[in-house]
Amino acid sequence: MTNRQQILADLRAHLGQTDAERRVKARQVYCIEDGVLLTDQPTWTTSYQHGDHVHDRAFIFDTKMRWEFRPDGELRHFTVGMILWRDGPTGRQYCLFRRTAHPIGFYTIAAGHLEMGEEPQAAALREAYEETRLGVVHVQLLYAAEEIADECRSGANFHVWRLYLGECIGEPALSEEGDIIGWYTEREILEDLPLTQPTGHFCARLFGQSPQKVRAP
Repeated sequence: MTNRQQILADLRAHLGQTDAERRVKARQVYCIEDGVLLTDQPTWTTSYQHGDHVHDRAFIFDTKMRWEFRPDGELRHFTVGMILWRDGPTGRQYCLFRRTAHPIGFYTIAAGHLEMGEEPQAAALREAYEETRLGVVHVQLLYAAEEIADECRSGANFHVWRLYLGECIGEPALSEEGDIIGWYTEREILEDLPLTQPTGHFCARLFGQSPQKVRAP
């Protein structure tokens, strides 16, 4: 058993098989290297320190987040996302931003974890506004309940996605999660931008062609 598998087994025994067991009573952050409970952690940070090691990920559980353990013992989260677009001078443009948290330096669509009791489309619209400040005038469901392997800063290596396509108005604004945001053409996304794994996965589906620069899962 690897160190990660042992940590996850211990967390499963302590926290339960899924969020439905309601054992998480307050936000808890555990070191991803040794599983030690970290105290006094801010809600938003780009690094987690314990002893002499620092990581850009941790195992994070709170009372809002949806999560469960897979049969193989891995942690699985539930995610919503939205590919935001508008008509540009030469065709469609898509809004992406470069991440300042794990995975740092990769471009992503607007996305985030589904919260307890939250309706998925409403959650996707919330994430889109929080991360871009764009107004969405039309929403289309693209994919539902699709699991892919991708790491998040909250410790999961697998996510079940529900993805939407959203037509937008306005100009985007940065959140604390990004340092560059803008409108990009299909060609720029396919050829120029380094993409997070799920962004690359879904853009390949949307455009019918695999982007050239995608972070490995």
